[in-house]
Order: sequence, then structure tokens, then C-alpha cells
Amino acid sequence: MLLVLLSLLALLTGSVFMYWLASNNTAADGGYILFQYGSFSFETTIVVGVLSLAFIFILAVPLIWTIKKIVNLLWASFRWPGRRKAQKLSLLANEGFVAFWEGSWSEALKKLLLAADKHSEPLMHYLAAAQSAHRLGQTEQAYQLLLEAEKNGEQPAVVVVVNRARMLLEDGKVDESVEVLNALLGKGDRGSAVVRQLYEAYRAQQNGLAMAAILPDLKSRKLLSESALIETERNIYLAELSACSKLGDEKNPLALLWKKIPKSFQKDVVIIAAYAEALNGAGDTSQAKILLEKTLNKQWHPCLLQAYGNLNFEDLSAVLVMLKAWLEKRESDAALLLLAARLSVKNGGIDDGFSYYAQSLDSENSREVQNELADLAFAQGQFDMASQLYRQVLAS
Repeated sequence: MLLVLLSLLALLTGSVFMYWLASNNTAADGGYILFQYGSFSFETTIVVGVLSLAFIFILAVPLIWTIKKIVNLLWASFRWPGRRKAQKLSLLANEGFVAFWEGSWSEALKKLLLAADKHSEPLMHYLAAAQSAHRLGQTEQAYQLLLEAEKNGEQPAVVVVVNRARMLLEDGKVDESVEVLNALLGKGDRGSAVVRQLYEAYRAQQNGLAMAAILPDLKSRKLLSESALIETERNIYLAELSACSKLGDEKNPLALLWKKIPKSFQKDVVIIAAYAEALNGAGDTSQAKILLEKTLNKQWHPCLLQAYGNLNFEDLSAVLVMLKAWLEKRESDAALLLLAARLSVKNGGIDDGFSYYAQSLDSENSREVQNELADLAFAQGQFDMASQLYRQVLAS
């Protein structure tokens, strides 16, 4: 189509030119055109010249179109074997990727390796093949294929390292996985894939303190669901509170940390329990006791009661008074009865201890309570009772 348009344009231009030439040379040569090249000359009228030119163009257009078609057919037939080979390679790769997503690891590994050997950009083929080999338990081959992937592609380093870290994590080599990913962070690679995989590694490592470094990325890029993000943030604050509790009477870092924790988490019973234990570890047991008693009076929760029982009480009698007040409202709470039993024995109230242990067992049959009650009975010389309880523990 373009060739036809150009031909018509040339014909029109030539006609206009001939008309102009004729109008300007009629007096001189009577409207004739003379073509001369060396010893060859050709003379004709303008009308004949224009008609000849039009005839030449009319013949040239289909002739050029025919030649072009013949050339294209010859070129296509010449390229056919290569195109056929490329189609087979593409089909093989597609079948390999389909098998990979369907979980047919053996088939995927075989077809992807065949396709990768002949493909000009085999990065993704090697990555999928490496994961397939890893799923098949062929660990050595999987890591070797990652090395092959690293040799191919323009910038394959990040995606290959992330996949290596994922495999290391699946193999239980958590520390190595973290080390590999931190090396990427050290180079300034903070892509979503890197951060997400590092999150998985830190979670497996239960390293809340390290998780704090990537929390802003997890939030800003929305890499986690809302519930997972809340759980992650809670674990970070728990880890930081635990670290503060090991500082002894260094209260200032703990106070600053508590101010940093968002208000929504300051109402979380798990965070409150951890904060109370941190206060207790820092030597501020009285403040921890006040906090837990105030919270338990408003919101009863087993983790708060457990934290309360871990405090370094100085006046056990006052504590037992508080426990009795709670028992008036929660007389069948097995955990509360167990705490009352332990503190009663610790305060010298052996009979009360026996009573509370028995009531706790009536509320909830527990090997832990049976064992503690058996130890108490044995210590008090009640060997028959202790023997019976020990047998129950072994039988359960």
C-alpha cells in the first residue's frame, strides 16, 4: 500500500513537472522533450513522455510487489527450520513451567533443564528447576542450579540470593539464611522480596529485636496481612521488653521503651504482662504488682495471673489476701487456686496449700498439680498419699 501511494505521488509530481516544462519551453522547441546521455539521445513530445512515464509506473508497482512476495517466501522457507525449533523450545519451556506450578517436580525439572540448555535467557528456567530439585530432596543439585542461574541474566543476583535463602530456611539452616539476606541489605538491596524473606527468617529465628529493623518496610509496602502485622509488632515489643528486663535496675531504658510503645499495644494483656515482668526484673516489683492487680481487676487473663505469680513478693500475706478476694469471684479457677496453693506453702500455710491444691485438681485434672501435691505430701511425711499421687502422674 505504501509503495502504491509513493508511486502515485511520484507520477503526480512528474506530471506537474512536465506541464511546467511544456508551458515554459513551447516557444523554443514546440513542446518536445529531449533525453540525451552520451551519444544516445531520445526525443518525444511531452504528451507521449507523460504517458510513457505513467505506463512505466503502472507496470513497476505490481512487478515490485511480486518480487517482494517472492523474496519474503524465500526468506520464510529459509527461516522455517529455525522457527520450528524455537516453537518446540517454547512449548517445552511452557510444559515445564506448567508442571512446576502443578507440583510435578520431576517432570518440571527434566523439561526446564532441557529448555534452559538451549534458551538464550535461561534465568527463570534454572530458578524453577532449582526449586523443583529442592522439592525432590536433591539439595546438592538444587544449589548447583542456583549457581547456574547466577551466571545467566543481566542482574540475577538478588532473585537468586532470595531463592537460596528460602532453600536454606526450608533446610533448617535459619542462621545461614539470615546471613545471606543481611548481606543483601548491606549492599542496599531492600526490595520487597528481600524484606519478605528476611521476615520469614527472623520469624523462624524468633528474633524480635532484629525484626524491628524491617518493620517500617513491612508496614509501608504492606507485605503482611493486618493480623500478621499486629502479631509481628507485638513480638517486637515483647522482645524489647524482655531485653530491658535483663538490665537489672536500669529503669530509664524501660520507661523510655514503654513510652515508645503505641497506646493500642499498651492495652494488650500480653504486653502488659511482659512489661510487669520487665519491671520486676528491673527491681520495681511494687510497681509491677500495682499494674497487674489493677489490670486483673478490670480484665482477667491467664497470662496476667502467670506474670503476677512470677513477681518477687516481699509480703506474701498481703498477696494471699488479694488472691482470696479474687477467689470469692472465681472459686473454680484452677490457675488461681494453684497460685494460691504455691504461695500458701511458700508462706508456711501447709494446710491451706493442701486445700488449694485439692480444689485446683477438682477444677482441672493436671499432672503438674498432681506432681506438686505429691511432692508436698512426701515432704510432710504423708507417704501413702504421695505414692498414690505419683502413680496417678505416671498413669496419666
